[in-house]
Amino acid sequence: MSEMAQITEDAMGVHAFVKTAFLLASVLALAACGGGGSGGGDGFVPASIPPFNAPLNSMNEPTIFNTMRSELRVICTTCDPESSASSRSTNYQIKIDPNAQTVEILEFGNSKTVFNNVDYTNGNTTFDNSINFISNFTTERLKIVLPGPSASNLDFAGYGVWEGRTDFIFPFVFTSFDGEALSFGVPTTPGGMPTTGSAAYNGFMDGYYANGANEIWDLTGSASLTADFAAAQITGALNNISATHITGSLGTTTFGDVGINGAIAGDTFSGSASSSGISGIPGSTSMSGSALGQFYGPNADEVGGVFRMSSSSGGEAVGAFAAGQ
Repeated sequence: MSEMAQITEDAMGVHAFVKTAFLLASVLALAACGGGGSGGGDGFVPASIPPFNAPLNSMNEPTIFNTMRSELRVICTTCDPESSASSRSTNYQIKIDPNAQTVEILEFGNSKTVFNNVDYTNGNTTFDNSINFISNFTTERLKIVLPGPSASNLDFAGYGVWEGRTDFIFPFVFTSFDGEALSFGVPTTPGGMPTTGSAAYNGFMDGYYANGANEIWDLTGSASLTADFAAAQITGALNNISATHITGSLGTTTFGDVGINGAIAGDTFSGSASSSGISGIPGSTSMSGSALGQFYGPNADEVGGVFRMSSSSGGEAVGAFAAGQ
């Protein structure tokens, strides 16, 4: 039994537009163990520049965002949850193409997976793609949250949670799960960060929890955070979290609030995350870990980020959130 837990903060940089032809990397189908391509040290794709301080829903050509990322991976034979990550870089990105209506996840410059027919440009704030990829008995699912009628307080921040699950069909037994939470958007420039006053943010969160015993839950809820710019602190909670059992028939229950407490440095923050988990489920109680976040919009109008927590009894949880004033 082994357990490893980390969290990734991949820069939210804003760089130069890349042409579509350059962006068409080979699509790697997910294999067993939630696999997916990684290309090594070369082949990084530059992040695109959305129009300066422009809302996400104003995009009219393919745009690549560097992301903050947390990942949960469960590989059964032992079913120990573990996660892996890299430092702040362009290692993990999300490409949104409003014209082709696609969302693509890039890993180390290579296309890890592509989701088609993503009709978010007309106001579908939350897109839940349940299209199945049957090769290797792997199912992929993407939920993406972007500005729109259901998130009217968001203009510059978004997030996506992606999962790849592999099962043996004879017998039909869960064998591996890879869940990623990706936070992205149009970052606040250093000159736009307030240094006095405070701001309250409300929004959304999604994520995953694994208890170390072949059981995984999908998490979805709300976000409520307050930034004290004078004290350079951010506090609050991800709350009203529903936990739906996705590897069995235990149904939906409540996951404890995830408390966030972080220090603001420039246009980012980092700190702690903690939760009581799911009452009565082995591995979930007394969870703690870390949270990373980024301010978005011209004047820190919005905030987003990712978290990762673990328990001493083998539980792991990851997720992403976005919130606006």
